Amino acid sequence: MVFMRKTTLPSNLSGLSWLITGASGGIGSAFVHLLAPTAKSLILHGRNKEALEETARRAKELGTRNVTTMTSDLRTPGAGEALAHRALQCEPLLSGVVNAAGASCWGDVVDLNPGALEAELNANAQAVSEISRHLGLAFMKQKNGKILNVSSIVGFFGLPTQAAYAASKSWMISFGCALHEELKPQGIIVTTLCPGATRTSFFSRAKIPLDKRWATHATWQEPRSVARIGLIALSKEKMLCISGWKNRMAIFAVKLMPRSWIALLVARELRET
Repeated sequence: MVFMRKTTLPSNLSGLSWLITGASGGIGSAFVHLLAPTAKSLILHGRNKEALEETARRAKELGTRNVTTMTSDLRTPGAGEALAHRALQCEPLLSGVVNAAGASCWGDVVDLNPGALEAELNANAQAVSEISRHLGLAFMKQKNGKILNVSSIVGFFGLPTQAAYAASKSWMISFGCALHEELKPQGIIVTTLCPGATRTSFFSRAKIPLDKRWATHATWQEPRSVARIGLIALSKEKMLCISGWKNRMAIFAVKLMPRSWIALLVARELRET
């Protein structure tokens, strides 16, 4: 795991206590790197205990003295609610959360194990709703707080071979936009970040083949760049943020096309080598 040099973030993100899920690698650990120099405290969550401890060690080196790690599997029912409860017990004045954890399984829906589909939806939708609700209530008592949910540009269209993943990310976009309006009058900011293809271990873990045409055509981004874009959007109180101008242009084009065309084009792109 490589951590880059310190990067200054907007002042309204400094001095806060954060819960970051998916912190053991990828975009999640990039959020840790960016927030650690100015964070009051960090609660880092992930499934890989060894990788999580390494992230925690780096966070302390970067300036956060109070770093706590919590391991559990958000793919199990009720895991999000349990994590939020544990986090508030550890840090009652928690002031920010980054929901960066996610799960995916590659393959046609009819070929997938039903348990795998359920686990995917638990991690990407159910856990996010539980954490957002539980911490949203705590933030309301403080009359301030920040919630950053990491969705994906695939939430704007169906994705054959990853149908449940794309659907769960679409849910996150709708959920986050509604939550933004519900909580903003209470002094709580909710931003939904939608990255495109990002260079992480996500694809290998989900067994997603990268020898297809889409991988060559994709606009690949680095985790640190994506995380920084998301945090700046949060600091500016944006409801929705698509990382990268090429991704924004692609989504603009998608919105102008019939869904039948989009599904056909995406299916061809995903299956062709």
